Amino acid sequence: MQAHAGKSDLAISRDLQINPGTVSRWRKRWVNSYQQLREFEQSSAESSDRALLDKMLEILSDHVRSGAPLRISLKEKQQLVALACKKPQDFGIPITQWNREMLAKVAMAEGMVEKISPRYVSEVLKKT
Repeated sequence: MQAHAGKSDLAISRDLQINPGTVSRWRKRWVNSYQQLREFEQSSAESSDRALLDKMLEILSDHVRSGAPLRISLKEKQQLVALACKKPQDFGIPITQWNREMLAKVAMAEGMVEKISPRYVSEVLKKT
């Protein structure tokens, strides 16, 4: 809407408090997709507002990114959370509360994960 009103990428980025490159990237995506949306709208005589909205969301949805491969599977994360819910004494460890180092060691010793760092244990548990 701001771009349609004639605002620059820099002005929009200031208003939204985001990086100007992000504004530019999304503006380009919209401009590059506009013709495709027009053709979709014109080709489908039965084009409902919902169908057009779905097409817009499809075009503007995030692209698949390569990113780093998953470190551990969902099942392994679930096993790690389940481990954290148990008592250390159940595993013969003479402490009353888990710490991330001990959780990592026990998870590997029990074969729940092949390898995991204490830092990643914290990340997994924070996200659950």
